[in-house]
Amino acid sequence: MTDVAMAAFREPSVQKRRKLDVFWLAAPGMLFLVALFLIPTLQMLSASLFDKSGALSASAFEKLFTTTVYFRVMATTFTVAVEVTVLCLLVGYPLAYWLAGRTPRVQRIALLFVLIPFWTSPLVLNFSWLVLLGRSGLVAKIAAAFGWSDVDFLFNRPMVIFAMVHTMLPLTIVTLLPIMNKVDQRLTMAARTLGASAAEAFWQVYLPLSMRGVATAGLLTFISALGFFITPALVGGRQDTMITQLIIQQINRAQNWQLGSALAVVLVAGTRAPVGLLRLRHRNPPVSDRRCHSDVFHSQQLPELSAAGLEPALVLGLRGLDALGVRDRPLARDRRQHRGVDAGHLGLRRLRDRALDEPLRRPRLPVVRHADGRSADRHRHRALLSLRETATRGD
Repeated sequence: MTDVAMAAFREPSVQKRRKLDVFWLAAPGMLFLVALFLIPTLQMLSASLFDKSGALSASAFEKLFTTTVYFRVMATTFTVAVEVTVLCLLVGYPLAYWLAGRTPRVQRIALLFVLIPFWTSPLVLNFSWLVLLGRSGLVAKIAAAFGWSDVDFLFNRPMVIFAMVHTMLPLTIVTLLPIMNKVDQRLTMAARTLGASAAEAFWQVYLPLSMRGVATAGLLTFISALGFFITPALVGGRQDTMITQLIIQQINRAQNWQLGSALAVVLVAGTRAPVGLLRLRHRNPPVSDRRCHSDVFHSQQLPELSAAGLEPALVLGLRGLDALGVRDRPLARDRRQHRGVDAGHLGLRRLRDRALDEPLRRPRLPVVRHADGRSADRHRHRALLSLRETATRGD
């Protein structure tokens, strides 16, 4: 009895000591952020709100949004960042999707080539584009040979976007790939077994499961694209000036610290806004308690469904869904961490309901089996065998 009392007395002190240990582990990082991020940011905000005489004034922000030149530069910056983000996702998602289906060895080799532009200095990359796309460069000579001697490849908006996409694409792919590697491939195979086409399985199951990676990759790409300076300065024209170039010009040349700080505050607010929107979306997600209309389905009904005329592939797919945990339950109310999982399972349940409601519309192909019971159908052999093993383990 005494030992139990002593253990109960010591437990709060142990927990308190653990909390202190965690605090001391996080203290160096917190001090680093406070000294090199929070304090400079507050100084920058203070410099943007006080003029040269020391009086409180918001004239710098008023000038930014009322002067056509400054407003156009801000609009150009955010427009270019959005375009670069969209292009990186459109190009990077298919490549990451292809890599997710490869072996780990192939992924490592492919990522080595993907990350080469990311490891290279932006200054070197942009000077390479100047040499390659210049008037005496290789691309200009090839274009002249085809009669396109008047084409200007440099110092325009498309070239700025192309160079930024070339730089940011590895970051997008590296961010997408770990999320796609965690997607359970058996779910897409189950969708195919339920009669869905490859496109339906992708849009209703795989894409919702990978949306967390899409959101993270888009956020990182957008924030990084807002701070580009070397690329628009070297390969862009006068109409492609971005906020970072204007900040350098106002502080180094014009010595206008108030206006330069105001531009920096706008840039920081622009990077913080999408982060806040994403956190708000995950904090207050739309709750859906709607059940699928086939709530009466249970794994015990599989023999009855099979006897009713459903083809063996569909019955096996339903059994696989039950083993994978895609059952008739309301979606989680707290979907901060399982938002994509719920959406993917909801897509599978819709496909299952369609297969159960319209079984006669699906082609009833004969299934040839080996002596050990495996399906010999060459089109669905792998999916059926995997689901059979899954269903067996679920028992």
